[in-house]
Amino acid sequence: MTLRIPTYTLAKTISIMADEMGDGDASGSATIHHVSRRLIELRRLLELVEPIVSAQHGAEHMLDGFNLKPRPKIDSLLESLQRELSN
Repeated sequence: MTLRIPTYTLAKTISIMADEMGDGDASGSATIHHVSRRLIELRRLLELVEPIVSAQHGAEHMLDGFNLKPRPKIDSLLESLQRELSN
């Protein structure tokens, strides 16, 4: 089983690590802080697109009516997105 650390926890942890690096490696510390901010930005983008992907998922399945057929691309995308947002 792969350890899945919540995005916000991961971002905070790497930010703390950057602070602990001190002034000895200012460019490394700045890069790590940038990574932390980008993780948070990307997480927020996922939160924004989840309702759109969910609506598209529902629309595609509604088109099938009672003859449901698998739609692996949208099913997998929504499942992955929801899994990521759940932690």
